[in-house]
Amino acid sequence: MISEIPFFGGLTILGRNGISVFSIFLLIGFLSATALLRRELARKNLQSELADPILMITLVSSIIGSKVFYIWEIWDKIWIQEIGFGDTFQRVFFSWSGMSHVGGYGLWPTLLSGGGLVFYGGLVFAFIAVIWYLRKKKVNVWAYGDSILLMMSLGYGFGRLGCFVSGDGCFGHAAAVDIPFITWVFGPADGLCPSDPNLAWKYPLVCTYGIRVWNTPILEAGVSFAFFAVGMAKLRFMNFRPGMIVALMLIVNGCTRIFVEFFRVNDALIAFLKPPSVIVDGVERPLSHFASYENLMNLSQGSISSERVFYEHWHWYGITQSQLIALILVIISVIWIYKGRLYERESMESSASQPPHPANPETPVTSLNPKLDQSRKFTGGQKRGAKPSKRKKRISRK
Repeated sequence: MISEIPFFGGLTILGRNGISVFSIFLLIGFLSATALLRRELARKNLQSELADPILMITLVSSIIGSKVFYIWEIWDKIWIQEIGFGDTFQRVFFSWSGMSHVGGYGLWPTLLSGGGLVFYGGLVFAFIAVIWYLRKKKVNVWAYGDSILLMMSLGYGFGRLGCFVSGDGCFGHAAAVDIPFITWVFGPADGLCPSDPNLAWKYPLVCTYGIRVWNTPILEAGVSFAFFAVGMAKLRFMNFRPGMIVALMLIVNGCTRIFVEFFRVNDALIAFLKPPSVIVDGVERPLSHFASYENLMNLSQGSISSERVFYEHWHWYGITQSQLIALILVIISVIWIYKGRLYERESMESSASQPPHPANPETPVTSLNPKLDQSRKFTGGQKRGAKPSKRKKRISRK
């Protein structure tokens, strides 16, 4: 695993010694999705020139949304009211360090940092922004949405692959089994992570100190790539009602996220079990994901290895924020498919009634299903079994 690719000649740019590997994978996913979205919109006789602004809006809004949801998730570490409300408000919103002096996080350093991205926050914000843009353009939102979400699954897969290669810390807790690629040791096998910043680029962003953990990024990447492959090979040609691929993407991604959260290191939003803890010198010390540094400092005062204990003793103890959001999206998507009858195929008549592309008014309109196009050649565009026109009847009488 490697977190950065160093600049040529040992250069330092904006305080960085190299290019983030995660950013490289994110860029590959974005460029691939952009190129494929243009082609897919053109194939569906939609406005392919909208692909670039759509994906740019998606990128910007998803970054903002993921940061906002991350702040929401750790708000109890940002807003720590040990003084009056007014003083706390001033320190949180108008001080760079925020409540860091009492073990909290600064609001602005957290917002502007490279880490701390919550996927569903980005998804919600991107959904709202793209729907607003498509409605402004007065086009069929869900006809475009099917293509966008299909390409988004490709981009998400590259993003999660970048998480794995860079070792950014979104993996799980200790695994009791050894399964190739499914479980992984991030960092040196002996657990000794480098303290020299000049050597940090050779190692993942977060080391597991020799502990084999659940490799949840590779699981999510595999599911995303699989959904993209099935969508490109089969789903996009099945001529479902607009919105079907959007709903399927939300269901597949939501179910996957609900599953992997059982293995990831995330605090519970709704706790059912006793939170993870460890006994240090006869004192029980609770563990928390977003207070891990403070936990390790407390544990280091005891008689156990503080680096390893966090991963070894962590366990799922309740519904996380991501699980709750994923469950809501899955339920909404299932209801949408059923109530909207998205599973039905579009009829030949509805496909034939679609207007031509504005940029090419003479271009004949075809359906999304090649079989329907072939059948239309033999029926002259009419419904099978339909009565002949009056003009044909008059000719037959003569």
